[in-house]
Amino acid sequence: MGNSIGTTSESSMRRSELPSGWGGLLSLVGRAAGIRSHPLPTAIRRLVIFKLWAAGECLMATPVVAALRARWNPLHITVVTGKTCATLWRMCPGVDEVVAVDEKTFIQMKPLRLWQIARQLRQIPADAALILHHSYFFTVFSAMAFPGARSGPDRAGEGFLYHFTGQPASPHRIDDHLAAAYALGAPPGNWQMTITPPPAAVEHVCAILDASVKWICVAPGGGCNIKTVMPQKIYPVVKLLYTIKLFRREHDFSVVIIGDKDDQKMGQELGTGLSAAGIRHINLCGKAGWEETAAVLSLCHGFVGNDSAPMHLAAALGIPTIGIFGPTSPAETGPHGLHVATVEPPREHGPCYRHGVFNDKCTDPCIDRISPDAIVERMNELFISL
Repeated sequence: MGNSIGTTSESSMRRSELPSGWGGLLSLVGRAAGIRSHPLPTAIRRLVIFKLWAAGECLMATPVVAALRARWNPLHITVVTGKTCATLWRMCPGVDEVVAVDEKTFIQMKPLRLWQIARQLRQIPADAALILHHSYFFTVFSAMAFPGARSGPDRAGEGFLYHFTGQPASPHRIDDHLAAAYALGAPPGNWQMTITPPPAAVEHVCAILDASVKWICVAPGGGCNIKTVMPQKIYPVVKLLYTIKLFRREHDFSVVIIGDKDDQKMGQELGTGLSAAGIRHINLCGKAGWEETAAVLSLCHGFVGNDSAPMHLAAALGIPTIGIFGPTSPAETGPHGLHVATVEPPREHGPCYRHGVFNDKCTDPCIDRISPDAIVERMNELFISL
């Protein structure tokens, strides 16, 4: 369900950072062409948000919807996203339409098909577009696909063909996305991720989860998405199991295990351990889509899991959320909300994965050094309803 390591080659065009000299030169090209001198539209009635992947990234982009609606009203918002993330965007309040495209086309880089998609997207009526990818390629592609005013991030000159770019208030990905929305006229504010599971999905899940039981949701997997694979993000299942058993000594709860098909082996291993310990659980790894997973989380008293899309989904639903971090940075991709906490390993260096690039020279399995006691301490602080 959402993850991301070392195999960076096939996606480097989307997240690479050119040397500052080249990035600066491209920015000058955009300014010389008059791109950055365009005035802000006096009225935006139809807006396109372009965000293809990954699930966690799309969830961290959802705050821009409320921010933009606070400035432009009425406003029709169309989200162009990959097929994998379309369901997530459909659960975001304020999104009127979702257009799903095959994200694999953008990884395979087939010129003819890319041109066909650009022509298709050009037919979407829009006064402006918000491009939420750090990429020179997507800057050029969006110029072909969205002829109106465009805003997007500009970390290293990638936004040279955008009319507007903003400076994020912090390194967090949510602030990065919001900065582009602010540049398009959205008012600054404490905008949060928001997801609403469909009532039918909630009703279905209510038939599975005993309402008289307090449930904690655990996501043992993560680290895989359409772009990359990062096993370094996975906290050892044996330690996660011990963490749950340790917390269970003083609290009465049952466990729901979630994850996608790539997490099934870890889910089964965790479930076997819970059965041996006599802890009631339900294993939904590989059995629930995004709608059902959101419904499950909405009925839980807390979430524990690795830096992954389920972690962001839990935070978006407002339940107490604890994220376990290793090579990634909580300052950049930590859970965002009122009841969230993170756990990091003791280390002498900073996170090895930043700005979408993994330092493959780092072989330190730092996440393994996180003590179960450190996680239990956070659980005691956050899961006050248990």
